Amino acid sequence: MEITFIPPESFARVYYLLIMVFVILTVYQCHTQQVLRTDVAALNASFGIFLTVSMILLMGLRPVDWHFGDTINYAKGFYAMQDAGYVYEPTFGREWLWDNLHNFCVAYADIHVFFLICAILYMGGLAVALRQIFGIHYYVPLIVFMSMFTFWSYGVNGVRNGIGSSIFILALANINRPVLAGLLGVCATGFHKSMWLVVVAAVVAWYIKNAYIYLAGWFLSIILSLSMGMTLQNFISQIGIFQGDERFQGYLTGSNQVGEIVQTTMEFRWDFVAFSALGIAFGWYFIMKRKFKDEFYIWIFNIYCFANAFWIIVIRATYSNRIAQISWFILPLVMVYPTSKKRFWTDHEKYMGYAVIIMYAFNFYYNILTYRA
Repeated sequence: MEITFIPPESFARVYYLLIMVFVILTVYQCHTQQVLRTDVAALNASFGIFLTVSMILLMGLRPVDWHFGDTINYAKGFYAMQDAGYVYEPTFGREWLWDNLHNFCVAYADIHVFFLICAILYMGGLAVALRQIFGIHYYVPLIVFMSMFTFWSYGVNGVRNGIGSSIFILALANINRPVLAGLLGVCATGFHKSMWLVVVAAVVAWYIKNAYIYLAGWFLSIILSLSMGMTLQNFISQIGIFQGDERFQGYLTGSNQVGEIVQTTMEFRWDFVAFSALGIAFGWYFIMKRKFKDEFYIWIFNIYCFANAFWIIVIRATYSNRIAQISWFILPLVMVYPTSKKRFWTDHEKYMGYAVIIMYAFNFYYNILTYRA
């Protein structure tokens, strides 16, 4: 059960083309100031369902091929366990939810069912979370999320990280039900242990609410990273909480250079910092400049600053995009939440369209202008 009528090398192009069409339609609705009308929002909500299901099928039913990055590595391990006659037994390691899902599918399903379930958790989990946060107006935030230049990659390559990120957004959406939010946060870490960073950030930001502190910390992280560089990174790799995590330590020290065709150069990425600065600029504008006092928004902005500052400090790590993604996945919320909750300008809808264009511009640059099959 896989999609065979699309060549493996064309899946990403199909995705980018589909997103481009929806971005153009969304920007048109914003420019003509229709996007917030109840009838248009209801129609868009239906489009959101179509888009979600389409992406689940496109990601979940992809073939096993090197064009999808770690997909081929997941499949190798999956087939090896099946060939060895694996019998399912519950496991409770550091990424226990991922391990149990993977191992259960090894015993009772095939690789394509496994990938389909992963896509449902990644894409479906995010769509449900956005519907809970934005109600009938969830469509524009969904488009902004899907316009991120990393979105496709974390559906087919960094799959564990992608699922963990979606489950964490679902936890944020349920903060009014603290027990459920806490359980979902723990579940996010059960898919990828890196989610502990944002879980800790969420707890800290829940009690320390002053956004100016986190904003200052973000700028301080740039100064520290530029001035101390690898010295600080090597120090962090030796901190007790990271002992035993050889993979993460290898990223920080540069000893782990094998496994994916992504960023491997250990350098300060100003382009990635510029992308991250979008969240800082939007948060500063709405919280400090426009005095938007929504507690949920201030909370997610503080989480974003906390997690992104950590990444900037270790920006020279190999595959640092994986560490950056932990905070980048919150960025669309920081960008679109205020304009979806309060009217700031006379031509408010046009400014919503600008947010869509800005996010898609990075996608267009990284994945279309510089695309490599």
